[in-house]
Amino acid sequence: MSKLLHKAVRQKSGSAYSVYQQHLANRPVNVLRDLLEFKSDRSPIPVGRVEPASAIVQRFCTGGMSLGAISRETHEAIAIAMNRLGGKSNSGEGGEDPIRWKPLTDVVDGYSPTLPHLKGLQNGDTATSAIKQVASGRFGVTPTFLANADQLEIKIAQGAKPGEGGQLPGKKVSAYIARLRNSKPGVPLISPPPHHDIYSIEDLAQLIYDLHQVNPRAKVSVKLVAEAGIGTVASGVAKGNADIIQWKSEEIYEKTVHNRGKKTLFMWEITAHVGKHSSLPKNSKVVGICSGRGLTRPTRTQISPENFLSVRHISGHDGGTGASPVSSIKHAGGPWELGLTETHQTLIENGLRERVVLRVDGGFKSGFDVMMAAAMGADEYGFGSVAMIATGCVMARICHTNNCPVGVASQREELRARFPGVPGDLVNYFLYVAEEVRGMLAQLGYEKLDDIIGRTDILRPRDISLMKTRHLDLSYILSNVGLPEWSSSMIRNQEVHNNGPVLDDVLLADPKILSLKVLKELLFRLVISSL
Repeated sequence: MSKLLHKAVRQKSGSAYSVYQQHLANRPVNVLRDLLEFKSDRSPIPVGRVEPASAIVQRFCTGGMSLGAISRETHEAIAIAMNRLGGKSNSGEGGEDPIRWKPLTDVVDGYSPTLPHLKGLQNGDTATSAIKQVASGRFGVTPTFLANADQLEIKIAQGAKPGEGGQLPGKKVSAYIARLRNSKPGVPLISPPPHHDIYSIEDLAQLIYDLHQVNPRAKVSVKLVAEAGIGTVASGVAKGNADIIQWKSEEIYEKTVHNRGKKTLFMWEITAHVGKHSSLPKNSKVVGICSGRGLTRPTRTQISPENFLSVRHISGHDGGTGASPVSSIKHAGGPWELGLTETHQTLIENGLRERVVLRVDGGFKSGFDVMMAAAMGADEYGFGSVAMIATGCVMARICHTNNCPVGVASQREELRARFPGVPGDLVNYFLYVAEEVRGMLAQLGYEKLDDIIGRTDILRPRDISLMKTRHLDLSYILSNVGLPEWSSSMIRNQEVHNNGPVLDDVLLADPKILSLKVLKELLFRLVISSL
């Protein structure tokens, strides 16, 4: 897959991207959305009537991959590409070099003395990440870092390693990374699993308030992971004045957990290995999304948050960033399809959906994934691993070792020198994805992505003659709680939540206070519940 994508983006080959598309379309059933297909009661329309690719790419974001987990070259190339498109890159935790916050004006023949390690540059390029992340370790988080953001993201958890916090191996903490994170070279940097100033929704609301204060023009997003009960959590986040709710999930594949004492077996077999024999003890009970060769008694399983709660051990085949340990990558995550469905429906039922933008990521590779997420209720779409592939990743799968052979996920200078990517490669990829989305919208008879957001009525189960999928009930994902009167574009373009009258603002606006040391008495009341 990576070779096909490299050929498409480096040679601007539409035919190569079509082959890549077909490769994904013809793969074995791998994730929940592979069990669905589109339907429409409308006639196809000319592609020329569909909104332009330039509008669609503004909904695209890249995942929170930190400078440290991936190399400086990769991090900056991704940021430049997203800024060219009008999309958004994410700094990840760990801060950012202030040299990246100003547009380049010294580019000659694709090279700049400001960023001498990159090629394919243009005057006017900006290497700043539009989304600045605030994680539990607060590495690299400073007032100037926060003030130079278009969006601020509070990372509550990460799909590649939910419940673990960030982990940057010591071998990746170079002198440059240590300087940005205010640490020492070679020291492993571990963020705690929780934010130690957030133990309630009120605490989270306080941090959202503080971030709105430090940067009033920046929207604040909260990053969650797909799990049972996420809808309730998302409702609390929306009431806490977050502007954007994002959740991360990693696609799941076969993981069998034997509990021979109880003769209970949990299986998640929506996998690239569909059809693989599974060895089960006799008289075993099967719990979870299951049924396949080797099962003597097919079990009808409802795909719902209640069932998702019963799954204890799962594995993610698309999980992991450049710093996640192997144990986390292989034993973490859940499907975003369930988390998105529950969140979208719960927010609508509570009259909160129009207050927040829903952003989802986790295993996105093509326009098909974008269309599926849109139909299930998402407004924006995040791409992680595939963005690294487009900039040169060869899927060596040794990101966490600091030995990436092409310097995409390494801090070793001799390996970083091999980095092959240019920002234009990622730009080409996202334009291909946007054109794929345009083609699918035209085929369904819709002119804008807005028109299908939350429209699960345009989805239906695929007719797949596989033993292991024929007993799955997808009605929970396909249920529609009704279409509200808002549009996705209206939500995405609404003003940043305002903290309202703030005592500090009143005091600092007073010229007497600015010029003199004075004592001023004012009447005020506390409205922040966590104080």
